[in-house]
Amino acid sequence: MKTKAQPFFYPATLDKVIDGDTLTCTLDLGFHIHHWKKIRFYGVNAPESRTRIKREKEAGLKAKARVIELLENADLHIQSYGVG
Repeated sequence: MKTKAQPFFYPATLDKVIDGDTLTCTLDLGFHIHHWKKIRFYGVNAPESRTRIKREKEAGLKAKARVIELLENADLHIQSYGVG
């Protein structure tokens, strides 16, 4: 009988918040191995902060500021749902 694999969480250090649904961080893979990765939040589609559309840009910058507020001093653990 196959057993379902338990999700694995990677300890991470926040490097930069790109926008309201994307960030870069350094993942701790164990054994003193670290990997830099661009991460998109699963199931989140925030307004773009890099656009010429003024209204969308304002909303995107607010979303980015909120993510920074929530994560800048947080103890991060990243769970992977795959790549793509």
